[in-house]
Amino acid sequence: MFLLLCALYVGLFLVAFFLSDSMIFLPHPSSYQDSAEVLKITTASGKKISAVYNRTQKMERPAGAKRGRESRVTAEVEEYLRKAVTSKPDSTLEELRTRLNQDKQVQISIGWLWLVLRRLGLSFKKNSARQRARQRTSARDAREIPSRD
Repeated sequence: MFLLLCALYVGLFLVAFFLSDSMIFLPHPSSYQDSAEVLKITTASGKKISAVYNRTQKMERPAGAKRGRESRVTAEVEEYLRKAVTSKPDSTLEELRTRLNQDKQVQISIGWLWLVLRRLGLSFKKNSARQRARQRTSARDAREIPSRD
């Protein structure tokens, strides 16, 4: 039994040795197509890696720039919206959008304006119903409730 286990161990060792040997001593690829075949990636990925390597002599991609267009809503526009909502909290989204277009020459959709206001944590809803309910509650609390003793 011991000899059988030793033979199995030696056999597995030899298989692992020869497999790792073949992986280490692969022939040097001559093109990105050969590299793609060796690395088991698509040819397009091989082209990209090869182009980056030829440009930078590194296999890693360089850090990219910020993608997409710049937002029209700058810090200045955000500050303007804060002041506009604070000065007139019951203005509608359409009114805010019109004022923003007239004063800052910034054209944005109502949906984007809503998202910006929500991101800034500003409330732009008319809260008259809530204020009336709060006043009723405070008036009810102010009255003395007779006890039923």
